[in-house]
This record gives sequence, structure tokens and C-alpha cells, in this order.
Amino acid sequence: MKNFENKNILIFGYGKSGKAVFDLIKNTANNIYIYDKKFNYKMQNNNKINKNNNKNNYFDNILNKNIYLIDNFDKLINIKLHFCIISPGVNLANKNIKYLKQQNIKILSELEFGASFCQGKIFAITGTNGKTTTVNLLYQIFKNAKKDCYLCGNVGTPISEIAIKTQKNSLIVCEVSSFQLETTKNFKPFASCILNIEPDHLDRHKNLENYCNIKNKINNFWKTKKVFNVDNINVNKLSKKYFNSINFSCNNNIFLKTINKIDYIFYKNKKIVSTDKINLLGKKNLENVLCAIILAKEVNISDKIIEQTLKNFKGLPNRLEIVKKSKNITYINDSKSTNILSTLFALETVGENVILLLGGSDKNLNFFPIFEKHKIKHTVIFGEVAKKIAKVAGEADYTVVDNFKTACKTAFAMARENDTVLLSPACASFDEFTSYEERGQKFVEYVNKFTETHTL
Repeated sequence: MKNFENKNILIFGYGKSGKAVFDLIKNTANNIYIYDKKFNYKMQNNNKINKNNNKNNYFDNILNKNIYLIDNFDKLINIKLHFCIISPGVNLANKNIKYLKQQNIKILSELEFGASFCQGKIFAITGTNGKTTTVNLLYQIFKNAKKDCYLCGNVGTPISEIAIKTQKNSLIVCEVSSFQLETTKNFKPFASCILNIEPDHLDRHKNLENYCNIKNKINNFWKTKKVFNVDNINVNKLSKKYFNSINFSCNNNIFLKTINKIDYIFYKNKKIVSTDKINLLGKKNLENVLCAIILAKEVNISDKIIEQTLKNFKGLPNRLEIVKKSKNITYINDSKSTNILSTLFALETVGENVILLLGGSDKNLNFFPIFEKHKIKHTVIFGEVAKKIAKVAGEADYTVVDNFKTACKTAFAMARENDTVLLSPACASFDEFTSYEERGQKFVEYVNKFTETHTL
């Protein structure tokens, strides 16, 4: 905290992360400058709300003599700034960020900034897929063990929001994205895990090598206990840089052993739980479970607590979520699958007779592996990226439609007994929706309506 006392600080982006940063430093910084290119719109919009509803102004809680709202970056040109705290959604290619770098102004991610205020142990988990499930599972284990614990990061609550609440005995479970790691230098978690790395966000990170290097920034601090899923080829390569890492695999008999035809998870030669007691589908989730177990054992959580949590943990919406089974047709919502690897995992998990809903907004990904590696009964292609997918579908059976609703209608109509209708789109949702959650909610709504009325 002392590093930021009596300093001129720029908060770049005033969304959820920016607001959390402001609350942490509003009483200690010298001057706080808050830049958001949407401020003009927000001010106008809130003035309309206030006029109509007589509500307090949205900005009243931050207006003060040493706090400045900046809607035009040029107003900052002649101001001496010491730090810039950047929200994860801000691209480093932004011309204003480039200007700050040229002026040698220290740029910190909200993640690194918030973590510097935390007491206790931070458990940082990253990967292309599985992060949210893993952090929720680990948090639930800590919670069931009656620990003072917090869940934060990319999962929804900025680490800056919970930092001031933490104590020396706190356990902080933090989901970490590549966007958050991009501007970190001195992030110091107690323990970290990289679950997997496959091409994703290449529209921002340009290539896989950059993406891997950014993910591995989670391990910049030499004291961090480092955990790697070595079943993933890209993570395996990163693990070889460290001599004291904990490497786990679902493909050997160290962590998974079969006894009397029953598969058990082991840790340090101790049996933890049988896999048939785990309420999560697929190998991907088994990797998530192993990660959570290893990290929990680093702070001596009992086997009994871990086993009980695993037996009761049901998973999360939009992640291989079985929506309904109707007339021997299974409908699965995997809207969170926004990249190729995640969709391949889903296809491996659900098996044959799949009608796949594939498409959405473009992230500069190559869709060919989906058709190369899995025999899909039929693919319904939709969204902004539809033409690009169709070009690599080859001789696969597919139908191209205009939008998501039509895609659902088409898939539902062609499904027969023993089929699985799988929404695992391998794309972001921003061509039609505000988030993958909204897309998943629509899918659930359409499934329920169709199975009840046979129409959409």
C-alpha cells in the first residue's frame, strides 16, 4: 500500500475492476485520474436517469477535490503520473497505453495491484479451459474445511474488491486470465496451476507462442508452488523450465489407479476418492479435479473434506450442463466452450450420435481439428464465422443457418432417439449475445420450449 501513497494514479477503464481499484486507493493516493472513453455516454445516460427518477448521480461517490474523471485522454498529456492501473479488457495495442509506456509510466494489471494488498495465500489458476470449474471446486473445498477463504479474479469478483478483507490466515482462490496476466511482472501467488493451453484469443495475442508466454507469467515469482497438467503438450513444455514443479497427469498410474475394476484418484500414494463418485463429466473435468486436490493438499486439507466436496460438487451452468433428456434425446449446454480445445473435450465426453451447434463471433481460430478428430453425426453452423467454418468442414454433414435460434430449431428437429444435441460453439458469442451466459440461457429456454411444444 505504501507504494501508492501520495502518488498520482491513473485508473484506465472504469468497469468492475476499475471501481474496485478506486475503492482501494481513494483515501491514500495524492490525485486519482479515472479515464474511460465511455464517460460522456455514461454521464449523459445517468443525467437522464436522475431527471426521470430523482436518483443520486452515479458518480457522486467518487467526485472529490483530488479525483478527476477523464473522458478525453489528451487532458492527461501534461500531468505527471506515477502509476497506471489497467483493466483486463484494455488491449495493450491501445494507442493511449503505448503513449504511457513511452513516458515510462509504470503500468500494472488490476490483478497484480489487488494482489499486492492481499494478506494470506493466493492460489492462482489459469488455462484455456476449466479455470472457472476448478476455482469454484477449490473454493468449495476450503469453505467446507471452515477456512477464511475468498473467490476472485476472472470468475467475476476483482481481487482488488476482496483484498482489504483478507488476513494472514486467508486462502484466496483466484481465476487468472491471459488478459490479466499480460501486464503482470511481480504477481506473487502462494501456488499456481496451468491447466491447459490451446489457441485462443489470438486476435489479441497474435500467436500461440505469445499466448503461452503470457500464461506462464503466473510463475514469475520463484517461490510460487508451481503445478502443471503435463497431459497438455504446451503446458508440458512450460513445466520443463522448472526443476521443482508438481506435474500431474490423467494418463499414468500415479494419480489414477484401478482397484477391483474401480478407478480411484490418488495423491502421494493415498487414495482420495473413486471417480464414479464425482458428479462431473469427462476427462477435462478429471484434470480440474486433480488440480484442486493438489492445491488443497498444499495447505493440508483433509482427505475426508476433499472427498465429501467432490461427491457433492455438481459443476457449473454452461459447462457440459445436461439441460434435459426427452424421448431419449439428451440436450447439453456447453456454451462456455469458446475455443477449439474445449469443444473437442466436449465431443470426446459425450461420445457418438452428436448433433453439434457450432459458431458465433470470430476469434481467429482454425476449426479444421473439430472435423478431423471427431465423427459428428451432423453440425449446424451459425453466426458471424459460419462461412469460415463451412470452408474447412470438408465432407462432413453440415447445415449453415443465419442465426442462433434457427440453429437450435434445425438441430432439435433433426435429433432422433439416442442422439445428443450439443451446444459447444467453439466461438465467442458477441455477434448475437452479450455473453456466453446469455447464449446458454437462450439454449436452455429453447430446449424447454421445444420439448414441451415441439416448436420454437
